[in-house]
Amino acid sequence: MTEHTFVRHPEVAIPRPWDYVQFQVERNLHAYLHTSCEKIKNIAIVGANDGAEFDSMEKAYPNACFIMFEPSPKYFPALQERFTNSPKARCVSKACGKQSGTMRFYELPLAGNGSLLRPNPEEWQRFTKWEDSTISEYEVQVTTLDHEISGPLDLLWVDVQGAELQVLEGARTTLSNTKAVFLEVALAKNPYAGGALLHELNGLLENSGHKLVLLGLDPWNFTGNALWVRGVDELVTKE
Repeated sequence: MTEHTFVRHPEVAIPRPWDYVQFQVERNLHAYLHTSCEKIKNIAIVGANDGAEFDSMEKAYPNACFIMFEPSPKYFPALQERFTNSPKARCVSKACGKQSGTMRFYELPLAGNGSLLRPNPEEWQRFTKWEDSTISEYEVQVTTLDHEISGPLDLLWVDVQGAELQVLEGARTTLSNTKAVFLEVALAKNPYAGGALLHELNGLLENSGHKLVLLGLDPWNFTGNALWVRGVDELVTKE
């Protein structure tokens, strides 16, 4: 997401919309699942980059174990080294997609902007207001979440720059046993070729029993973050 000038309200600190959604997931996921923070046990992060999300969620959910996927040869070695001795984290040097195999991975200079989808440099530059739009390309291994995940998930966190639909299509079985899904989303045009839009992601997730419960968008480019929760009707009526 990009930086903009928001109206300052001195009487209260107002987080940016997309940050608010991320903060809620990192700190209050248990509230949306109608459980305790100690009962959050399994979290998968697709597009882990440097593993920053681990830090906040590991503190909020002390009993959680993490599996983190990062295909970038630029970022994975540091990620692996950081968590080598961690009993709570396992790092996988693969992308997640619709099917297993080998695919081209495209990386831009701004950290966390790598994708299996080819970016349009001019569109990406306009979206991010980042001057350098040089693209690096690598061949990476791709797996599916259905192959990698065998048990229930409390949270599936996906930040893969437009390739979210591919990840979800490779996770049909996994989604049936996943309580919450956090995605980076785009409401309108995406700078990555074939990038999924919010309505497409929402359609697939509604079919797996998840409902959109949080959405925060950047008013500049209408990208942002969103949270879906499975079985909302049952949670509302649960005693």
